[in-house]
Amino acid sequence: MPMKQQRALDSVSAHRILTLLQELQQKTGCAILFITHDWRHVVRYADKIAVMKDGEIIETGSKQQLVNQPKHAYTRQLIQAAPTLPVRIQEASKS
Repeated sequence: MPMKQQRALDSVSAHRILTLLQELQQKTGCAILFITHDWRHVVRYADKIAVMKDGEIIETGSKQQLVNQPKHAYTRQLIQAAPTLPVRIQEASKS
């Protein structure tokens, strides 16, 4: 029997879930592997980032390192494709 297609969470639900995960991580010290294409979430919630292209990791580093000084051209393309990212970078630098 085919599975029903899952829809993405609305932004309010996604924010609530991610906030709860962040609180859990801070309380327990656990690691959370978060796989996404949404740079808004990456900048807000990630400490370390690995960028993948064609199934291979092409660049890794801290949030500030990868967002502010990406070395790989593909990483730069991803960041440039995120229209709201410059505002988020400033917020992320404060955390």
